[in-house]
Amino acid sequence: FQDLNFAQYRIIDEITRPHGNYMAIGDDDQCIYQWRGANPRFILDFEKHYQAQVYTISDNFRSTAQQILLANRIIVNNRQRYPKLLSLTRGFGGATFIHQEKNDGAVAASIVKEIRQLFKQGKTAHDLAVLIRLYSQTAFLETELIAAGIPYHVEGSKPFYARDELITLFQYLAFAGYEREIRQGGFWEDAARVDKYFTVFNRIINRPRRFVAKVFLEGVVTSARRKRCSVIETMLLNKGQLKRGSLNKVLEFVDVINQLINRLKKPAHKTLKWLVEETGYREHLIEISGMYELGVSRVQNVEALIEFAKTRGNCGAFLDYIREISLQAVPNPQQQPPVRIMTIYKAKGLEWETVFVPGCNEGLMPCVMADSSGKRPDLVSDVEAERRLFYVAVTRARETLHLYHAADKPLTPFLKEIDGVKVLEEVALLQGVLEKRKSIFREKELLRFCRLVGEYHLARYLQRWTAGSRAQREHIQALIDGLDQRLQQADAAQAQYQEACRIYAEEKKRFAKRHRLLAEALQRRPVVMRKFKSAFYALEIGEKVHFELFQDGDVMVLGQRGLAGVVAFERMEDFPREVLIWESCTARLQKALAEEQYFSLQLASLTLNPAHPEVNQAAPQPPKDLPEKTRMLLDKDFRAGFAALKAFAQD
Repeated sequence: FQDLNFAQYRIIDEITRPHGNYMAIGDDDQCIYQWRGANPRFILDFEKHYQAQVYTISDNFRSTAQQILLANRIIVNNRQRYPKLLSLTRGFGGATFIHQEKNDGAVAASIVKEIRQLFKQGKTAHDLAVLIRLYSQTAFLETELIAAGIPYHVEGSKPFYARDELITLFQYLAFAGYEREIRQGGFWEDAARVDKYFTVFNRIINRPRRFVAKVFLEGVVTSARRKRCSVIETMLLNKGQLKRGSLNKVLEFVDVINQLINRLKKPAHKTLKWLVEETGYREHLIEISGMYELGVSRVQNVEALIEFAKTRGNCGAFLDYIREISLQAVPNPQQQPPVRIMTIYKAKGLEWETVFVPGCNEGLMPCVMADSSGKRPDLVSDVEAERRLFYVAVTRARETLHLYHAADKPLTPFLKEIDGVKVLEEVALLQGVLEKRKSIFREKELLRFCRLVGEYHLARYLQRWTAGSRAQREHIQALIDGLDQRLQQADAAQAQYQEACRIYAEEKKRFAKRHRLLAEALQRRPVVMRKFKSAFYALEIGEKVHFELFQDGDVMVLGQRGLAGVVAFERMEDFPREVLIWESCTARLQKALAEEQYFSLQLASLTLNPAHPEVNQAAPQPPKDLPEKTRMLLDKDFRAGFAALKAFAQD
């Protein structure tokens, strides 16, 4: 149901409206087809729209703990989801690895090395798959598979080097090479080479679109064949036949070829990058693709080619390599099944014993692209969709999952935010203790183990899906013996702590009340200011003033326009001068007193001095925090884990 688009959702709504007999089965965490109209809200709002009964089926019969517990940690970071977790049924017999390799090429080499090892162990390509986020990821992988002689199939796409948008770039390089040969050594005698030269010219002249007329091009090619000369030279000789728009495009093309000839000895990746930018090839691919997403995919293939070309020297060496692998068929005399390479989208609903996921880097997972207007989509919504996609990839493996990331790019936030390596270490600890392969000697380790059982929600697994040997049960019982008494002690300590906190809160209220009453009393008492004779402006009733403390101890009064006077404490009988932090107080001019130079001020805001005995008198002290071990014993995950282990041991 999570894959429905809006039209399908409304059609089913209309069909079922008369009778209301409607059951929807789906998983909002696997809603990954938003690009074709699916929306997780359709299934999330189903209960509310139809007042439906919800049945949560959480047991997972495909994967092992090493995948399920990691997947649960990943997906709970989505906010737009139904709160649920996959429940373990198959135990801890699998494995998940997070590999860091130097770069994408090293990632591909590592994957192929693992595949060869699996084949040596008797596995076949039916037992494994490589799941990618984008088709542009396959360049290095295909290279390594070809070099290793391993048949492969990229599902839903041509092999990387046979994709149309890349072939055009190869043809540009090839044509520049042909043109250079003609200029340096004259026309060829080899008819096949001549045919190839003109064929390549016809394929690139209007890519990107230059709208050069077919009739003109046919005439140019015919003339160049007859005269056995360069088609570029022939075009320039016949440029008078062209209108201004077409002429400008032809001259631009000639300039590109001339510059390209001079760049053929430079590194291939630099030349390709220049060619793509000079011809506006990225924009061309977006424009001709119909669907913006398809255009972006083609551009990503071009970017991947430029990146791959960094490993292949100059343009000549690069083209030689491309020709070699394009013609090189992987020998497969025994008709072995090919290794399947597919996007995660195509993998939904499928499963394999071993799954490889390259590209676990930021930029690929999540892969957030701008739309055709250049605007980025809603980032939160889009990242949640990408996290669901990664979750689907992680849950395709029955036994072994390999996650790869390149060290030269940031790790995917989906693993970084949960500390994926730590999660796998914790799963290994759980496996070791539950299978009696690891002993616990320190109480802190025991408390952590119990907490992890609760934190990873293993109660259902221990209760329903693992019988456990007698030795295992006795092992667990021996571990948790004595914890009941420790829990009672922790409960008693918590009760005492809560009572102490209650008393502290009451005392704090009383203390705050004393402060408030003291502050109110001080605000009712006038502050007397003696005006400086040198103050050159008249003070106004209601004017706001503030105070500054001078080195001699005097408290100066400053108005809006400067120094006004000094606080006359000698006229303020029994005023607790030290109880205030004067620099943090303000007042307003209330009235002039009988003597001309004295004024009465009323405190508007004040700050009590916490060091003064009258303020700090009997200040309540908060109770000491509970010890760390006591807090661990009170932790809800620990309690859930302990209860599950206790039931398992006594069953």
